[in-house]
Amino acid sequence: MAGGRKKLDSYVIETVEHNGKPKNVSVYIGKLFAYDSPKLALRIRIFLCVIGFYLVATFFACGFSAFHNNVLYVLIPFVVLVVTAFLYVLSVIYLMSYGVLVKECDFGKTIERMRPVLIIHAVCSAVCAVGDVFFVAFDPAYSSMIHESVFIVFSALGCLAAIVGACAVKLLKFHEVENPETARIEKKREEQKEFDLLLELERKEKIKAQSKAANDARKKKKRK
Repeated sequence: MAGGRKKLDSYVIETVEHNGKPKNVSVYIGKLFAYDSPKLALRIRIFLCVIGFYLVATFFACGFSAFHNNVLYVLIPFVVLVVTAFLYVLSVIYLMSYGVLVKECDFGKTIERMRPVLIIHAVCSAVCAVGDVFFVAFDPAYSSMIHESVFIVFSALGCLAAIVGACAVKLLKFHEVENPETARIEKKREEQKEFDLLLELERKEKIKAQSKAANDARKKKKRK
């Protein structure tokens, strides 16, 4: 709840003129962060994209080419990989779309999400690989060793890729930069306050003048 409130406080609604008509637009006035090394950050982001494709590829390789059993201790973590792979790819898409600047409120669906998702993906992939080893070792009636070997290898590769990706995310370093919209909106607010103050003074002066005129009228009436 507090995070949602903080996100809302980072935006203001501004009325601008669009095609001759007033239009309300959302303006971000929160903190902005830039990469310490844009060139290195671009390489890391591309590498993280490759990791995403690799994770999806290993998942489908396991699903379509290797694993054909209903062993729960392998099937359950394998199903979890669907969620972790989807969340990771979604985070990479967000990260690539931000360009060189990242809003503070957007870290939650990119940097802060990617590492734990990758760690969970690595753990589940490792459980799949180890679980399938136990399945092959303790089920002598099962004869498709080639299929299960492929599943074990790709699960291990998926685990390794997730670990490497989690380490790569840590290499993305940021520093805070000035948000020009914040200064502009603050200046606009100050100007609006001054304008409102002048209007209030004019209103008070007008009321004072009206009151004085009414008093003068009453005095003249009494004299008559």
